[in-house]
Amino acid sequence: MSWYKLHKKAHSMIGYRVMTVDDAGNLKDGLPLDKGAIHNKPEGLYLSLDSSYVIDYYSHGSDDVDDPQEVLGKYQFDSDELMQGNLSDKYTEFTVPRAKLIDFTYLHPRKEIESSEPSSGLQYGREQDGA
Repeated sequence: MSWYKLHKKAHSMIGYRVMTVDDAGNLKDGLPLDKGAIHNKPEGLYLSLDSSYVIDYYSHGSDDVDDPQEVLGKYQFDSDELMQGNLSDKYTEFTVPRAKLIDFTYLHPRKEIESSEPSSGLQYGREQDGA
């Protein structure tokens, strides 16, 4: 493995973000809701290292079908690209210009998106075409 790939692998980290999904199943900010998609935001994509923190502070926590659906995105990002924030804070909040969506979970499943198979009530991300 080249030094560049070793460097990138050593600086790869996992971060989390709560996102709102529209009625058509797309993210409200226009980013694709597909595993493997690279999400780019020049002004910064807000993430945290703690999934519980982002759920507690950024999720509306509603099962009401009239409220927007939310997903918890799990991202892979390069710690060398940190724009704002600090990875060593107790409650990490930081921005990166891009990150790869590696998985997502519906937070408050509605009847129309629940799986027909017995599960924990959460539905996980769909594979991106060609991935």
